[in-house]
Order: sequence, then C-alpha cells, then structure tokens
Amino acid sequence: MKILYLRLANYRRTEECEVRFAPTGLTVVEGPNEAGKTSLREAIAVLFEYLDSSKHQNVVAVRPVHRDAGPEIELQAESGPYVFTYFKRFHRKPETTLKVTRPNPENHTGREAHERAEAILHETIDIDLWKALSIEQGEAISQANLSKQTALSAALDKAAGGHSTDPREDSLSDKVWEEYRRYFTAGGSEKKELQETQKSERGMETEVASLERQLQALEKDIDRAAKLQLDLGRSEKQKQELEKHLAEYMKSLDEIKELETVLETAQLKLDLARKSEQAARKEKERRQELIDAVDEARQTHAKLEESSPSLVTAVKNAQEELKKAGLAETQAEKRRKEAESLLNLLRADFDYYTNKLHLELLKERKERAAQKAFLDTATGLYNHWQQLNAAEQVKSLRKELGLTQQQLAKALGVDRVTIARWETGMRKPPRMALNFMYHLLASREGGEKPNGKKKK
Repeated sequence: MKILYLRLANYRRTEECEVRFAPTGLTVVEGPNEAGKTSLREAIAVLFEYLDSSKHQNVVAVRPVHRDAGPEIELQAESGPYVFTYFKRFHRKPETTLKVTRPNPENHTGREAHERAEAILHETIDIDLWKALSIEQGEAISQANLSKQTALSAALDKAAGGHSTDPREDSLSDKVWEEYRRYFTAGGSEKKELQETQKSERGMETEVASLERQLQALEKDIDRAAKLQLDLGRSEKQKQELEKHLAEYMKSLDEIKELETVLETAQLKLDLARKSEQAARKEKERRQELIDAVDEARQTHAKLEESSPSLVTAVKNAQEELKKAGLAETQAEKRRKEAESLLNLLRADFDYYTNKLHLELLKERKERAAQKAFLDTATGLYNHWQQLNAAEQVKSLRKELGLTQQQLAKALGVDRVTIARWETGMRKPPRMALNFMYHLLASREGGEKPNGKKKK
C-alpha cells in the first residue's frame, strides 16, 4: 500500500495537520518534539481498526485537548489496483466515507465503508506482516513476530530453493554472515560494539520511559487546568447571575423605600391640611359670631329709634358699639390674612424639609447598597483565595494589589527574595503577612488606597 495524502484535524493536541507523500521514493516527516509525528502512524491504525462509534480506549485517547470537537482522519492511498480516499470522524457527529476512484468508482458510508476498506486491505496486502513491521515511538525494538507471515515465508522459501530471479539474491547468505560477524565472534560471543549498543539502548529506553512519565504528568496537569478553567467559568457565570439578582432585589428595595417616603410625605401634607382646615373653620365661626353681633346691634338700634326719642343717648352708645364691632371685624380680618400668610410660609418650610429628608434617605440607601456590594465582593474573593494554597494566595493577592515583589516586600518589611520564596512554595508565608495583604486589598476595594488615602 502506498499512502499519497494524510490529513488530521482536532486530533490530540493537533488542530490541523496535512502531509502529502511523494509518489516515488521515501518521504521523511520531521519536526520538533510533540509536533504530532507519532500521531500520523497512530491515526492510520485508528482509521482502519475502529468504527466511528467505537468507545475503545485508543479512540478515546485521541480526543482534542481544550476543544469540544470530533477528531478527523482522512487518507488517500493506492493498494493493489485500488485508489481510494478514506475519511472518519469520531465522538462528535461521527461519520465514515469511502470513495474508490480505481479500478471502478465506488462510494460507501457508515459501517459499509468500514467493511469495504478492510476488504481492500485484506485483498491487496499482508495485514499481519504490515502490523508486525509497524513500530511506534517509545516501543522497544525487538524481533517481529513472523510466525503468521505467509508472504515473507514464501519469499524466504523461494530464496532458499535456489530458484532466484535476481542475481543479487545469491549473496544473501554472505551478507547474513557478514552482519553476524559484525556483532559476534567466531565462538558466538557478543562483541563490544553490540554490548555498548545494547547498553546504550537500555539507557535510551530508561530515558524514554522517564520522558513518557513526564509527558503523562504534563497531560494530567493540562487536563486539570482545563477542568479548573471550566470550574472558574461556571463560578464566574454563577457570580454574574447572583449579582444580577442582587441588583434586581436592591432596585425593588429602593422602589419600596421611595414609595414609603412618598406615603410619609403625603401623610404629613394631609395632617397639615386638616390642621389648616380646622383653623379656617374656627376663624370662620368667629367671623360669623361678629357678623351676628353686628346684626343684633343694628336690630337693637332700630328698635330704640322706634321706641322713643329719649333713647338717643342709648342709640349713640349702640352706634359706638357698632363702630367698635366694625373695628374688631377689621382687625379680625387682618389677623386672618396674617394667619393665612403664616400658613403658606409653614407649608413652604414643610416642603423644603420634606425634600431634604427624602434626599438624606436616598443617600443613606446608596451608602448601604455600596457597603453590601463591597462586602459581597470581599467575601467572594476571600472564599476564592481560601481554596488556593499559601503560595498561590500570595501571588494572587500581590497581582490584585498591582504591586511588584519589591514593592510588596517594602510594604511588609522583608526583602524581595523572601516574597519570591513564598510565591514558589519554598517557604510558607506567616499568617500575619497574609492578613496584612487581605487588609490592603479590602482597603483598596472599600474606596481607599493601600497608603490609607481616599480614592478620588
């Protein structure tokens, strides 16, 4: 089988990779470590061995890192008389397609495509020999299991029978003995070169095993970081929802307070109006009494004039009383106007102090809302930092304060090296230092700078 083209997408840490192989000769794929070279060989095996719906651990292991997408593998190859393009997507929206262009056009999908690709391989190549000669990075190099390799056995039998078709095959035995004498003495003992090679191989295997352990630890750290990132995202979302609910509750509370203030103002105005009405009624009654007295005096005057001229003196007295009553009425009217002016002045003073009281209540509610928002923020930050270890707390608090290690060391009365050791975990910071940093952060969030001055 000759591979012409291979494309990977969302495969492990590889987002997109495409390799076009030379139609003749040998194609060498090179690149830095962790660039995905080993994934090319692994992807070919996964493509032909597993269905797109498989839950096998080898299929699960190729999920992309930090992406919610399905791994894709596409291969174009020649095998015997066949030229075909084979595609699979695993996990998310699984899909399998096989397009054969030679010798006869064919199109297959799903399980039918998987089974047809297996049939083409079994028809055109020795599957067992192919797998035996495939070596992955990190595997120990040992003798391949050739017990079931009929194609290789037939070729060796033909070479041993003396019916070679190529003159170069006559020297096969000589080349075998030459290679044998390169690594073994005539007595069959291993030469120093072979021993050093084996020793070097064991050292490389140990180093590879160590690197694999480090790689596994790194992958676990990556998975843990991804999980922590998801947890942080969920926490931020919950925080935003809680802040939204809190804002709605505070808005409703302010509306209730405003309505209560309006109600109190209306009640005060109503009481004042009732008192004014009572005063006006009393003034009206007093004026009516004066009017009745004037009427009564007039009636008495008329009776006196009718009864006898001898009562002139009495009439004059009555007229004087009438004048006095008119004067009293005039003074009463003046006092009424003064009382009405005083009432208007009292109403203006009442409106002024009512508005002043309403403004002070609004300022008080605003301060309570700001204090509560600050308390909620400080509590959330404190709970978040309590989940971190001491080194992470020191580093996170320093960044929240916007200080360098030198500035923080100066504020705490230590040197910068001590701060660096705290942040790297080489030394555990004292609790007093952490409490001081929390106090600095709380002062800043509460409207004060770390130096104790109010923000403007």
